Amino acid sequence: MASLTITFHHDGLFIGLPIEYIEGNSDTIKDVEFDNMTYDKFFDFLAYASKYPVVGLYYCVPGCDLTDGIREIKSNQQLGDFVAVGLEHGGKIDTSHEEVRLNESDMGDKTKWLKGGMDCILLAFWKGKVIDFELPIHAKVKVEIPV
Repeated sequence: MASLTITFHHDGLFIGLPIEYIEGNSDTIKDVEFDNMTYDKFFDFLAYASKYPVVGLYYCVPGCDLTDGIREIKSNQQLGDFVAVGLEHGGKIDTSHEEVRLNESDMGDKTKWLKGGMDCILLAFWKGKVIDFELPIHAKVKVEIPV
């Protein structure tokens, strides 16, 4: 019977090189049984805890930093590899979620909300997608006072 203790990190962001997972939350679930677990069931199980839509599931090989040890889980075979790595390392392993916080349709036409030469500040860009941005805290405004 294959069971693992999983610490899963969610609602955070992957940033930079070396890769880091920042902000967010983490929870630990003990004795997760993998005997009849499929990738889809596992993905749904972990995605349930996230407040953002999950588009990717990753783990880090214990003893490696995130940049060198990150592995994606997107199939039953890769889930089997994940379980094997966890069992080789004392039955404990961490996972991290890649979530979509916004996409182009969420942003819409930025000319409607960025006026007068303003621009947004890109905070996180992962696999070709903007996942977080910040609006400027000041803008040039022309004020006319009637005489």
